[in-house]
Order: sequence, then structure tokens, then C-alpha cells
Amino acid sequence: MEEVFETASKLEENGDIMGAWDLLYGWWIEYTDHEYFEEEKAPLVRERIDALLDRNPELIDQRVQIMMEDCSIEAYHSGGGHDVSVIEEAMRLAQDANRPDLELEAFEHHVSIQVGRFGAPYRETEGLRDKLEALKEKASSFHKKNLEQREVDDE
Repeated sequence: MEEVFETASKLEENGDIMGAWDLLYGWWIEYTDHEYFEEEKAPLVRERIDALLDRNPELIDQRVQIMMEDCSIEAYHSGGGHDVSVIEEAMRLAQDANRPDLELEAFEHHVSIQVGRFGAPYRETEGLRDKLEALKEKASSFHKKNLEQREVDDE
């Protein structure tokens, strides 16, 4: 495992932050597999991932992604429940970064876990549908603005 950590460090040092992320995240996913969960190695890789994310705050997509994975892992091992504050934090990070697409992704992930736990009627929970629609609208506007900006930049 030290070789993996050394390779990830070299990738980051050489400016290949995504290469370092991909390497570490791939190992972490392998060690947190539902069937294989490696209790000793997974936390070691996660420490490296957290340090990488701390040093590179622009990796907001990856930070939100791993937070959603945390919720999935916890839900699997607890019989369906997960710490909702993790999703709330992921949504707050997305809001702070002005990324309604990530905020929507985190919220939809939470809803998916809850539907798995409580069944399809969870989608009809008071306020849930409205929040989901509002987030979809924000994300759609965000994507439209980005597309328009790219078209301007390409001209």
C-alpha cells in the first residue's frame, strides 16, 4: 500500500491531482466494497484522500462524491440509515461553491437511500417533492448558463 501512497504523492507533486485522486479513490472503493470491506486498510486510504482534498479545495466534485459514498456505506452496514448531516454538509459545500448540480446530486442520493429504506412513498414526503423540483430548476439554469458561456468562449 505504501507504493500506492508514494505514487499518489508523486502524481500530486507533478500537478496530476486528478491522477492522485483516481488512484486513491479506486483503492478506497475496493477496500470499502460491501462484500469485502477492509477495516484496517480503508481508513488509511481515506486519510490520504482527505488530506488530498484538504490541500486541493477545488476538488469539490470529489469531496461531495466521497461524502455520498460515506452515506451509502453507512446505510448498507446499518440496515438503511445514514447520518443525514453528511448529506446536509455536502449540499452546503455545493451551495458555497455555487454548484446547484452537485447540490441536486447529493439530495437525490439521500432520497434514493431513504426510498430504499422506507419505500417509494418516501418520495411523497411533505416538502420533499418541492425541494427536489426547486433544485432541479436551479441545476438546469446552472447548466444552461455554463453552456451559453462555453459557446461565447468558443467564438
